[in-house]
Amino acid sequence: MAEHPKREHVFSRSERVQHWMIIGMLVSSPVFGAVVSVSTGDWTWFARSGSVVVMIAVLAFGLAYVSDVRVALHGLRPDAVSVKLIKRELKEQTDDERLAVLDELVTELEGAMTSQREAIQNADKSLKYYKPAIYAAFFGTLIWGFGDLVGLLFQ
Repeated sequence: MAEHPKREHVFSRSERVQHWMIIGMLVSSPVFGAVVSVSTGDWTWFARSGSVVVMIAVLAFGLAYVSDVRVALHGLRPDAVSVKLIKRELKEQTDDERLAVLDELVTELEGAMTSQREAIQNADKSLKYYKPAIYAAFFGTLIWGFGDLVGLLFQ
């Protein structure tokens, strides 16, 4: 019997846990609101649960956005002290030494550009957070705005 290759996850373990916690909160809030609304007969509880869904969706979107910004900025923050030191060293060196230093800098910049390309290529991973967050905000807004009207269907 052939062995299946080990499946590589797009997300780290902590990201998967965070993902499932957010999904759990998104689902449990309207369920809780509906249960309370059914038991009390007051459907404003269900409508209010929509605001909690929107809040969680905005939080999930924000977490994904901050993560993407960190990845995009990684390695692109110039260190002003290092730049000043390099300029000072270049002034004191011969042409051959300057070329060697510039060659090292070009190599470092190429490495930074490579990491940026990889970050851009892996940006689709964050869509797994953005899309559900946008859909959750949409449905949460519908619940928030019209959730109390659901009670009219059961009268």
